[in-house]
Amino acid sequence: EKAGIIRKNGRVILSAQTEDADSEIAAITQQLGASLHRVSDADREMIAHPRCRKGDHQIENAATAAAALSIWKRDSVRITKEHILRGSETAQWPGRMQHIKEGFVAEQVKPKKLYFDGAHNESAAHALANTINSLEEKHILVCSMLETKDHSEILSALSRAAKTLVLIPHPHGAAAAVSFGERNLAQKFFERVLIANSMMQAFDLASKESGDAITVCGSLYLGEPFAQLNGERSFV
Repeated sequence: EKAGIIRKNGRVILSAQTEDADSEIAAITQQLGASLHRVSDADREMIAHPRCRKGDHQIENAATAAAALSIWKRDSVRITKEHILRGSETAQWPGRMQHIKEGFVAEQVKPKKLYFDGAHNESAAHALANTINSLEEKHILVCSMLETKDHSEILSALSRAAKTLVLIPHPHGAAAAVSFGERNLAQKFFERVLIANSMMQAFDLASKESGDAITVCGSLYLGEPFAQLNGERSFV
């Protein structure tokens, strides 16, 4: 799927992949006569600069962007290290551990902090868990996933960062309520599992739980209804 965007005689900037994926992408790159540039430790070290680093979440994506800019720089485009540092320092990633500081929901759940992360696969869930653990905050998760996702793997990863999970129906799902099967699966990983019929009910339940912050996760599709509930058009 990732190799589908490679163009003939183009350039491929490749972040860290599994061995099988890396080999497949490299082979297709060669078939199309494209050049392959792998993200280097130097790219990652630049993004890990104290000015830029805001936790490990999305650092590989930022390093990939830095690698692309470094290659572009070789083509006589005037991009300096300072430009890359400044861009990484000020970049905002909507839907990626996004701190929602204002709005209706943010006010309703205070003094708890409110975050939104669209983590919708196992690797993103692990990255989210790592970030939450680095914050030294106790989080309650509000979660919903598409039926096509590997719920077991995602919930297992997320359980490293929280003990309480509030499940809600997915806005694009066929079911109007959380199934017993999904609840039973979540109870294998979390100490406390709550069920809500709506996002507002989920926030009400989560705000009453012991903790420092509430993080909405499991799908980028949650961004629009969450933003609208908060009084905004969209987060992503």
